[in-house]
Order: sequence, then structure tokens, then C-alpha cells
Amino acid sequence: MRTGVGRAAAVRIIALFPGRWSIGFQRYNPGVEAFWSQVATQVVGDTWETHDGPTPESRPPDTFLTFSTSG
Repeated sequence: MRTGVGRAAAVRIIALFPGRWSIGFQRYNPGVEAFWSQVATQVVGDTWETHDGPTPESRPPDTFLTFSTSG
């Protein structure tokens, strides 16, 4: 059951530490991209970006969601 507690906690933590954020995740994890996209949109609207990092030999590539917040 999803209650929004994780999203609320992420938004609160981001608010405590203004500045440039880069959050890494692996897209094969179901729901993770939607989760972080919702968090970023709640925090900064549509001013966030995603990009794929380099592909390591031993695991799937990371995707990064980046944005900046002000204090």
C-alpha cells in the first residue's frame, strides 16, 4: 500500500538542503522513475532534467534526475 510517506519525506529532506541535486536510480526498478519525477515536480515544477550515466561493466547504468533549489 502506497501512502505518500516516502514522497513527503523526500520533499522535506530536499527542502532542508537547498542547492543542486543529482539523484541516481536504475530504471529497471519498477516505479522509481515515476517516484523521483513526482518528487522533483513537487519541489521545482518542470525545471528538472534526466540523463543516463556511463554504463558500468558489472551492473545496469544509472539514470540521474537533476535540479536546483533555493533557500
